[in-house]
Amino acid sequence: TTGTVEWDEYLEPLYGLAPGEFDGSIEMYQRLFHPDDRAEAAAIVGDGMRKKIGWRFDHRIVWPDGSVHWLEGRGEPVHDGTGIVIGATGICVDIDERRALLEAEQTSRARLRTLVDSSERLGELDDPERVLETICQLAATRIGAWATVIRVAPDGTLERSNTAHRDQSLAPLLRSTLDRLTATSSGQGRATE
Repeated sequence: TTGTVEWDEYLEPLYGLAPGEFDGSIEMYQRLFHPDDRAEAAAIVGDGMRKKIGWRFDHRIVWPDGSVHWLEGRGEPVHDGTGIVIGATGICVDIDERRALLEAEQTSRARLRTLVDSSERLGELDDPERVLETICQLAATRIGAWATVIRVAPDGTLERSNTAHRDQSLAPLLRSTLDRLTATSSGQGRATE
């Protein structure tokens, strides 16, 4: 192998490069990979070259403008007449849209799973206080980092009823903040801007 990479005119735009901008070096090619994907991509290609088998992998690339894009890479070793590996050939396909759809599906499935789990847990409860406590806990662990339920009393004051936080070390700070909020609302303190 020569350590050079030959591209056709369709590859540079996939990597966010202008025509002629790719210098043909393996170093530049590897620098275009997302830093978190470089080692895995090199290992997959290296394994294919050693075993003389084809490869396929999805990987991120970083365009010169800093944006991150997804490509599917496929390749295989090229042999000389005696079976010795003398290089590799391959293709890249833009899979940004496929990855966006996959991520949207995964997010949707996770939300649905949260709703189903939440419904099952809430369906087992008959005490309104336990329902509110469970809703807070589910929201803090499945949706965000913290959740609180604040009731508005008939006289307009705020009454905190439940608080949950994903990071238990921050729970005292959250309680303190909410205590000040409910104290201000009940006339015990004064809100400032």
